[in-house]
Amino acid sequence: SVIIPRDTAETVLDRETAETVLDRDTAETVLDRDTAETVLDRDTAETVLDRETAETVLDRDTAETVLDRDRAETVLDRDTAETVLDRDTAETVLDRDTAETVLDRETAETVLDRDRAETVLDRDTVLDRDTAETVLDRDTAETVLDRDTADTVLDRDTAETVLDRDTAETVLDRDTAETVLDRDTAETVLDRDTVLDRETAERQCWTGRQLLTGRQLRDSVGQGDS
Repeated sequence: SVIIPRDTAETVLDRETAETVLDRDTAETVLDRDTAETVLDRDTAETVLDRETAETVLDRDTAETVLDRDRAETVLDRDTAETVLDRDTAETVLDRDTAETVLDRETAETVLDRDRAETVLDRDTVLDRDTAETVLDRDTAETVLDRDTADTVLDRDTAETVLDRDTAETVLDRDTAETVLDRDTAETVLDRDTVLDRETAERQCWTGRQLLTGRQLRDSVGQGDS
C-alpha cells in the first residue's frame, strides 16, 4: 500500500518489505528499518546509511562525514576543514589554515600551501602563486604559466605553446605550424600563409606581397578557366 497523509507528509512505499518514510517535522527518511536504515534528521542533519556495516554520518555542528569508521574513514570537520579518506593507507588532508592537501605523504604527495600557493604532485610539479608557474617536469616537458605574461609553454625545445595576455597570441609551434590569435585584429593565422579575418569571415591567402581574398581567388580562377 502507498500512503501519503497530507498533515505529516509521510510517504510509505511498503510497510512490510521496504518502508520509506518522510515526515515533515523530523524530515526523517527511512528506507528499511531492519536492513539498510537511512535517516535524515532536520535538527542534526544526520544521515545514516547502515548503522551496522557502513555508517555514513553528517552532523550539522561538526560537519563531520564518516563513511566507515573502521575501514575507510572520511571526515570533514568544519573548523579545520580536514578531509581524511583513510588515515592508514592513503591520507587526504585539507586544512583551512594552511590549505594543505596531501594525497599520500610517502608516494605521491600533493601539497597546496596558502602562503606559498605551491602545489607539488611528486616534488617535481610546482605551482607558485607569485609567478603562477606550473612545471610538469623540469627536465623533459616543461609546462609554464606566468601570471604577468600569461605565457604557457608546453615544451620549450620541441613544441612551444605560448599564450600572451597583451596580444592574446597563441603559438603552437613557432617553426613549423604557427597558430596565432591577435586580440586587436581577431586574426587567426594557421601557418603564416592562411589568414582568417573575423570581419570578412573570409580565408585569405598571401601570394607574394599581394593579398587575395576568397572572392578574388574565385574570380581569378574563373578568368583562368575562360
